[in-house]
Amino acid sequence: MKLLAVRLLSVLLDAWYAACSLGGRKQQALFLSRQSDDMSVDFTLLAEALQRRGDWDIVARTKMVEDGSAGAVALVARMFGDVKALAKCRMCFVEGYNPAVSLLHLQGDAAPASPGVVNNRFPAQPVVMQVWHAAGHFKKFGYEALDTPEGRSSRDAEIFRMHRNYSWVACSGEGAREGFAQAFACPVERVVALGHPSFDELYEPAPDARERMHRAYPGIDDAKPIVVFAPTLHRQEGNRRFEELKAAIEADPRANGYNLLWSFHPVSLQGSEIRVTTRELLRCASLVVTDYSSVVYDAAILGVPFAFYTPDIDEYRISPGLATDPGTLAPGLCLDSPDALLDFLDRVFADGVEARGYPDAERDAFVGTTLSACGPGSAERIVDFTLAHLQ
Repeated sequence: MKLLAVRLLSVLLDAWYAACSLGGRKQQALFLSRQSDDMSVDFTLLAEALQRRGDWDIVARTKMVEDGSAGAVALVARMFGDVKALAKCRMCFVEGYNPAVSLLHLQGDAAPASPGVVNNRFPAQPVVMQVWHAAGHFKKFGYEALDTPEGRSSRDAEIFRMHRNYSWVACSGEGAREGFAQAFACPVERVVALGHPSFDELYEPAPDARERMHRAYPGIDDAKPIVVFAPTLHRQEGNRRFEELKAAIEADPRANGYNLLWSFHPVSLQGSEIRVTTRELLRCASLVVTDYSSVVYDAAILGVPFAFYTPDIDEYRISPGLATDPGTLAPGLCLDSPDALLDFLDRVFADGVEARGYPDAERDAFVGTTLSACGPGSAERIVDFTLAHLQ
């Protein structure tokens, strides 16, 4: 039933796309997302870079659709507007999986079929650039995570033509290209290391970051190290493990030697006021602790030491899976209990607020060349690459 319904929807979307294409394309750039109701930082920086290159009309169609049957109906209804915008634009940026793109049968170049390559057609009009919302390549996603509890099923990936119709895929560095090709089931030649747009912000000074942190957390003592805890989103269990860690650490007298700031994933805090973002806290952090969040790459760009709290790493290796495994590459940075974590902090900060006891070699082994294309101007590089491939 699902297969027939999706095939019918695909036929209708193709017909609608053809009808909307009759008037020709405009000087428009479409930003399409199901990640948020607003333009993300990545999208905003790309749009600004594009407008510096010429007179482009920015069309933003961003909407986070709720799960469940009501959300599915709303998504289908919205897809027709998305497809109309696709038919009118010359380029399209996406930051995640979007069926309005994948279900169409767009014309373009093709690559020979090969093992692991499902998505081997690349639209010429519009040029569709995938700018994945998470930097680096820490957790597995897409085709790497099929048939795991946190991933999609192989059947759904086939039915919905998951991740089809990208002309190109941008990534943060050479070390991420092969993994991204596997995640999107496309040829590695279609994955280009251009950087990550939102990292551009990290290369800019933020002189008010410490003031904002002190307003949000008035009890901070600048004579103590600032340790930021920033877990990833666990859709099955929320922030349970880090909430348990918080209770255990704060009950230990050794915690009095540190400023402990807890910055849970924004999706898990819907409806709550976020006083200061994790990225702002990183500007002031002495060290950041996560489990499997790509915030480690933000920290790497800023030169902030990081560690991993991973008592569940064996489970996480199964679902969704680890593309870059800290337990293998940086075992000295992986802590599996509150006591082990506090012992680590005491070693690293034995001489005061500076992390002089931190094992830099393990950090470098984890990051590798994943961020090799990053530096000021990622947004400009992605925009210039896309412009160069317009017909």
